[in-house]
Amino acid sequence: MDGLKIAKLHMVGMLPESRLLDRDEQIAREMLIQKVKLGVEISRLKNSITSYLKREDVYQSLPQTTDKFSAARRHAVLSLKFTDDRDLVLEIMMERLEFLESQCIPLDDEIRKVARRSDDMKLIMTIPGVDFYLA
Repeated sequence: MDGLKIAKLHMVGMLPESRLLDRDEQIAREMLIQKVKLGVEISRLKNSITSYLKREDVYQSLPQTTDKFSAARRHAVLSLKFTDDRDLVLEIMMERLEFLESQCIPLDDEIRKVARRSDDMKLIMTIPGVDFYLA
């Protein structure tokens, strides 16, 4: 039944044309997908760390900054000492955060290069608020 509907839509010109991505576009899209996945994972981990610090009743003692994971706050978190296994838990969480954030660097660099090579992307990036990710 669906095949018949599709055929009728095609006959009256109501099916939009689609275009397959070339190899470079596929790779660029995959880099963006990986960047988004890393962002989601980093966000979840930051929320987990924040929850852990609140649960251990040390969150309020951290420096007040606009960025919950500023350099000053990270330093303060790493300076916390529980003198038990909580130190290991917090150290592992912070190391994982640092690792995931480091994974973003090569992706960011390559995505910027792709954006700089594309005339279409350069044009789109002239719109205020549009950066290389959005382009």
